[in-house]
Amino acid sequence: MSHALGPGDLVDRRYRLEAPIADGGMSTVYLATDTRLDRHVALKLLSPTLAGDNSFVSRLELEAKSVARLSHPGVVQVFDHGFDDGHAFLVMELVPGGTLREILDERGPMPAHVVMSVLRPILGALAEAHGNGLIHRDIKPENILVSTNNSVKLADFGLVRAVAESRSTSQNVVMGTAAYLAPEQIATGDTDPRSDLYSLGIVAFELLTGRVPFQGDTPVATAYQRLERPVPPPSSLVSGIPEDLDDLIVHATERNPDARISSAKDFLHRVEEVSSRNRLFHVPVPAPSSSAWSRARERAAREAAAGSGGAGPKSETVFDIASRESSGAPAAFGAAAGAGAAAASAAAPTHVIGDTPQVDETTRLQQQAPGAPLGAPPGAEQGTPTRMHPRQAPPVPYGERAAATSVYPGGPGPGQGAPPRGHAGQTPAPTSRSLPDVPTGLQSKRGAGCLWAIAVLVLVAILGVAGWWLGSGRLVEVPDVSGMSVPEASAAIAGVGLTSAEEELYDNEAPEGDLLGTEPTAGERVQPGGTVKVLVSAGQPVVPDISADRSREATEAAINERSLVPVVAEKARFSNDVPEGAVLELSPAPGTTLGVGDEVKLVLSGGPAPVDVPELVGLALSDAREALEAVGLRVGNVTEEFDDSQPGGSVVSSDPSPGEALRANSPVSLTVSTAARVPDIRGMDMDEARAELEKAGLTVVEGPAETDEDVLDGKAVRTEPSADELVDAKTTTIRLIPSNSVRVPMVLGDTVGSASDKLRERGLRPKVDSGRNGVVYGQNPLPGRVVGPDTEVRLSALG
Repeated sequence: MSHALGPGDLVDRRYRLEAPIADGGMSTVYLATDTRLDRHVALKLLSPTLAGDNSFVSRLELEAKSVARLSHPGVVQVFDHGFDDGHAFLVMELVPGGTLREILDERGPMPAHVVMSVLRPILGALAEAHGNGLIHRDIKPENILVSTNNSVKLADFGLVRAVAESRSTSQNVVMGTAAYLAPEQIATGDTDPRSDLYSLGIVAFELLTGRVPFQGDTPVATAYQRLERPVPPPSSLVSGIPEDLDDLIVHATERNPDARISSAKDFLHRVEEVSSRNRLFHVPVPAPSSSAWSRARERAAREAAAGSGGAGPKSETVFDIASRESSGAPAAFGAAAGAGAAAASAAAPTHVIGDTPQVDETTRLQQQAPGAPLGAPPGAEQGTPTRMHPRQAPPVPYGERAAATSVYPGGPGPGQGAPPRGHAGQTPAPTSRSLPDVPTGLQSKRGAGCLWAIAVLVLVAILGVAGWWLGSGRLVEVPDVSGMSVPEASAAIAGVGLTSAEEELYDNEAPEGDLLGTEPTAGERVQPGGTVKVLVSAGQPVVPDISADRSREATEAAINERSLVPVVAEKARFSNDVPEGAVLELSPAPGTTLGVGDEVKLVLSGGPAPVDVPELVGLALSDAREALEAVGLRVGNVTEEFDDSQPGGSVVSSDPSPGEALRANSPVSLTVSTAARVPDIRGMDMDEARAELEKAGLTVVEGPAETDEDVLDGKAVRTEPSADELVDAKTTTIRLIPSNSVRVPMVLGDTVGSASDKLRERGLRPKVDSGRNGVVYGQNPLPGRVVGPDTEVRLSALG
């Protein structure tokens, strides 16, 4: 039985547990130190129930390997996994901070620009995961982490599927959290990338409104409501949400997956379009100040202070060190500037919805948001009136939030007391009332005040005229150059004291070289000696060549320079010559004349076409390597196992299996048989027999000698196991049995003494029946017979 682990223990002889961060239904998350790489990590110890489930551990290993291949900064990285003394564990990137759930609890609903700043990195992470065949299945605020340096990351990839596949006993078992499940997860249990997009749409709805769209009496009732009811637009609950943001969330949460946004890439593209149209600038997403991480950090500080007796300066804890290590990179969208606290996910476990509903109910009213505004993004003004599109309903107060001030970067959020359009900062006009009489002593002072007012007005007029002269009064008017040639226009501009500079513009009507006009235009006034652009037609644009390095960025820049619009084709095309992601071709082709603003489609390379894994079973390892390289694949991990159906060194199986399609240069893991056939060494010299067995890869020990009539002393009689048997060369030890048989020598005609000496030299025992000193005329056994050692040989002699 495994013992409980705690701070100070070493997991897998590598990870030292420092302090717990959070404890949930399925796991406990620790701040740990990787003693091998000297860095801090988050180590998730899974519950003993899961660790004791062999199918879960196997599934978790596969999922961890898949997630480890993801390198997007929006995914909490998985560094290691294992099983140590009954404890299954995952080692992940450390993200000091907290979860979206903790932010919502602390600050309340988010303004639209903060919601978009959350969606961008999560959609980027999902795009890469879906591209690698991974589906999260449990998108919710508890699984979205925000670090203290404002990076946003998605956690717990693979864990949901591992739990689901280890516990599933029927097709009606669904994994996930009730409030965020897609309809198909409820109805059939089936999931695809669009299921993740639905769940993320629900998360965005909650971030904007402070609540999820469906709330039932039980978690199962909450989950099943979405089968019959569409998700309403967020503006039906909170005012000030742009109409196209409403449409985006409604589109992402369609009940029919085929009517939904098709991919994370498309979702991200729509997010950028909505943000651009509504000037929803990116802002740093604030980490929660009250989170599992901060509470663990404060607990560690209290324990350190108690250990020092409260005397002396405050001691630095391991949490302070880890936070400092993770804050070295600047916070920016798309950059994994720090590590994350993969703790809150453990505190909000996911359960099974089956015959016995066990879904976490995460929908709850939020607390009044504390704090004050943190500032506005570039271009935004504090207190800007909230916009409402015509179809939006009046705002519905959400507890006391309808009058609360935003505590997010960028000013007031939706439904948070923004004034209506045209009335920002206005106050009611005072009511009319009679004025008091002016005291007599002040009336003379009024006359002097009038004189001073007149003097000030005269001074202002003088300064105004001077300012006009120094400003626009001495400006030069740009001449009208219509109908002139380019040289004539340049001369006309020079004639009024201005400088001209030619600039080419593409134009669908004017031939190349014709004058299009000036910038500034005719009649505008500019400073003397200023520069006026002479706009010259470059004719109709022509599709440029693909850049020399075939990079998408350089090719798009060349297309934009010609006043054309670059558009990337939805599907890439495979190519053995052009690297993946590079521009393969343009449509229309380079050299084609187009109109200004026409689109040019960039077809990107998908890299080499996928290839099928060949049949490798039965091939020697070297032959299997050649077969893989011949189709553009390579040998990955090679493991060994005993298989009596294949000779030693031959391939037993491959992973992936034969016929599966892989990208070029992908690794294929091979399992090679360790079986060895025991050679027949009977009658060989012992040294020769030992060499023959070792040549077959077997370990040899010598056994007790045996008497064999057909095998003489010094020769090999047999082996254990017997010749021609297939054995595991890695674990089997072969016992080599030598012969101790002796061939009886010819002693007839020898004297008794000489005959006795010959017999003793062979290990035999002479016995004289008659004639002690005479010549031997009889012996038994006869000469040439094979006998065992110490066999008695009877001699008969004359005399």
